[in-house]
Amino acid sequence: MKYCKKCGMLLEDTQEVCIGCGFDVSIPENTSEFPPELAEKMENKKEQDKKKNGLLIAILVIFSLLAVLIGVFVMIASKNAPDIPEPEEFTEDSADMEDADADADAEVPEDAGLLEEAASVKREVQDNRTVSDDLGDYYVVGKVYDDIGNLMFTTLYPEEFGTIQATFDYERYSDLFPMVMNVVICNEDDTLRLTYTSPEHFWYQNSTKGKSRDNEVDLDYYMSFLKYDGPQAYMEALVKLAYSGAKNIELVSTEDVSDSVKESLNLMLKQKTKRLTGDIGDYAHIGATTTYAAGESACSGTIYKYHVVNKSGQDVYCDFYLPIISNTFYYANEQINDQGSVTEWMPLCVISYESGNQETYEFYENAFKVFVNNSVLTKEFFRINEEYGKIIDEAIANKTDPQPMDEALLSTVTEKVKESTTLNDLDTDIYDFLNTPDGNLPTFQSGSKRVTGVEDSVQAFYSESQERVFITPSDTEYPGTEYIDLFR
Repeated sequence: MKYCKKCGMLLEDTQEVCIGCGFDVSIPENTSEFPPELAEKMENKKEQDKKKNGLLIAILVIFSLLAVLIGVFVMIASKNAPDIPEPEEFTEDSADMEDADADADAEVPEDAGLLEEAASVKREVQDNRTVSDDLGDYYVVGKVYDDIGNLMFTTLYPEEFGTIQATFDYERYSDLFPMVMNVVICNEDDTLRLTYTSPEHFWYQNSTKGKSRDNEVDLDYYMSFLKYDGPQAYMEALVKLAYSGAKNIELVSTEDVSDSVKESLNLMLKQKTKRLTGDIGDYAHIGATTTYAAGESACSGTIYKYHVVNKSGQDVYCDFYLPIISNTFYYANEQINDQGSVTEWMPLCVISYESGNQETYEFYENAFKVFVNNSVLTKEFFRINEEYGKIIDEAIANKTDPQPMDEALLSTVTEKVKESTTLNDLDTDIYDFLNTPDGNLPTFQSGSKRVTGVEDSVQAFYSESQERVFITPSDTEYPGTEYIDLFR
C-alpha cells in the first residue's frame, strides 16, 4: 500500500494513477508509505534535527576558537569550577490532570511545601513572545471513566495516535485487584498503538509432594494461579499470546529502569515483605495447619524490546514496560503430607508501544516515555478495588458467592468510597510508585498540573480549553496564549 502525496489517498502498490485526484503515482517521489500528516511531521522532525546538529557544530567551532584564544586559562578554570547540582526531583501525591477545584476533602500532598518552593523559583516568562511550535510535540490529555462516570485514569499521548478506549474486567479472581483495566490507543489503520494494563494479582504453588497449582482459579478463596518463572518468562508469554501464530518473535534488547525508579520499587517491596513477617496464618489457604518460612522477595523494572514477524509476515516493533514484585514462601503441611513453595506475585502494570514500521517506531520512542511517565491511575480506581475486595472477603468468610459487579453494585461501591479518602498500606505504596515519574527526567508543574518530559525537554505548556500539552527541547518556543507555562 502507498499514499498519494497530492491528496493523501491510500492506494494499492500496483496503481499508477491516483483514483482520488488523477496524480501520477507511478513515480516513487509522488508517493509515501505514510499518511500525509505523519509524513509531514516526520520530515519536519528531520529538519529540526538538522537545525539542531548545525547549531551544535557552530557552537563547537566557536568553543574551539575560544579555546585557542584562552589557552591554558580554560584548563585552570575547569579544575576550579564548582560541581553543577543535579535538577531537583519533584514528586506529588497525586498527578491527576484535573482542575484544582477538587472535592473539599481532597488530601494535601505531604511534599506540597517542596512544590510551593519549587514553583517560586520560576524562569522569567517573556512578554509578547512570538508564537512558534516547530521544535516540539503536542500531546492529548487522555481520560478514562468507568461505566458510571468515575475518573479512573489519565495520560498523555500523541494526537495522531487517535482516540483512547478502555475496557474493565470485573471478574478477576483476586480480593486485591478484582477489577483490571485495559487501555488501548491506536490510529485508524492500527499501525501505531499504545496500551496500558492496570495491576494484577497472581499466586503460584509449586508442590514437591502434592499437586502444584499454576493455571487455575480457586473459587473458594477467589485466587488466580499462574506459573511464575520470573519477569522475562512472563513477558515472553504475554508477547506470544498477543501475537499468536507469529512467524518469529525476537527479544532485541532489555533496558533496566533508572536508579530512582529501582529505589522506589525496592522500597515498596520491602514494606510489603515487612507486613508479611510474623504470624501470617494460612497465608496461601493451603490448610489451617500449614507452616510458612520466608523465602525470597524480588522486584524488577524492565523495558523489553521485541521484533515480531506476525502470522501475516508483517514486521512489528514493540516496547513493553513491566514493573513486577514477588514474595516466595516455603510451606509444609504434615496433615496433608504436602510441602513446597508458594509465590504471590503482582505485575504492577504492563505498558506497551507497538509500530508496524521501524522508522515510525524510532520516531515515537520519546512519545512512549511520555506515555509511561504521565499515565496515572486515580485513587478512585484503587478505592473501588478495595471496596469490592471487601465484598469478596465477606462472601468468602460466609462461604457464599461474591455478588457479581454490575452498574448497580458499582454505584453502591462508589457511594461507599466517598466515605473515606484513605487507601490501605499496599495500595498506597502501589499508587505512589505508579504515579511518581522517573526522577531522572524533567518534570514541569503549575498548580495541580504536572507533566514529565524526556531527557532533552526544556519547556512544557498546558491548554485547559484544548486539553493538550506542548513539550519542547527549545527555550524559545511558545504555542500561544491559550497555553499556560509549566515550570521546572
